[in-house]
Order: sequence, then C-alpha cells, then structure tokens
Amino acid sequence: SFQELRTAGELFDVTLACEDETVEVHKVVIAACSPFFRQVLLKTKQIHPFIYLKGVLHQDLLALLDYIYTGQTKVAAEDLDRFIEAAQELKITGLAEQDMSRTETPTRLDCSENNSYEKEKNMTEENNTENTENTENTENTENTENTEN
Repeated sequence: SFQELRTAGELFDVTLACEDETVEVHKVVIAACSPFFRQVLLKTKQIHPFIYLKGVLHQDLLALLDYIYTGQTKVAAEDLDRFIEAAQELKITGLAEQDMSRTETPTRLDCSENNSYEKEKNMTEENNTENTENTENTENTENTENTEN
C-alpha cells in the first residue's frame, strides 16, 4: 500500500515544505486526494518538485498527510479549525467540501471516494436510532394514555 511505501521511505517523488520543515511524499497520492496538488504537479516539469506551502503549519501538514495516506488522522480540538482551514486551502478531498465545525469532531476521516457514502451511512444509522427512540417514546405515551382511559 501507499502507507507502506511512506513508512519505508521508498519512491518519494515530491518534497512539500512549510515553516522550516520538509516532508517527502508521493505525487500520485497527493494528486489523487487534492485538485490543488494535482494542478500544481501537472504544471511542473521537474522530476522531483519542491512545493512550499505558505501559511501551513508543519503539524497540520503531517496530520493532513496522515489523513491522505491512511484515511484518518488525529487533531487536537483547539487545532481543528486551523486544520480544516489548511485542508480547504489545499482542497483535500473529503475535508475541503465538508462544513466541519468544532461541534462535529469526526473520529475517522476518509479520503476515499466512499467518504460521502460512509458519512451518509453513519448519519442514517444515527437518524434511525433517534427515530426508533422517538417511536418507542411515542408508543409508551400512547400506551399510557390508553391505560388511563
């Protein structure tokens, strides 16, 4: 998998930089998860491009790359707004188009094409649970009323 290549440090072909740090990554991986990176990489003729990301913190870049490579990442609650802003700036698929606020802290973020399905599935399951609870409450209320009559 791409994560195995990343962990092994193999076949990196682009360098991302922010602050005073650099990170080696794979073109195909970042291009697949970001229209921003895809456009930048399509325009460059360099074999191993160097891309400086102004205004992005190194810790946010590492968290974004964890998300891109594994489909999940951990971000402290106090850093979430800044993280989402960086994701939107870089147009990271699965993060950029979502309206995520501090009240919605996902435990798993997925960069795959199935992301919207997973989110809809989870929302449907939550709604079904709520509807079941509401139905049970309504039935209990009706049964109580019938018993009283």
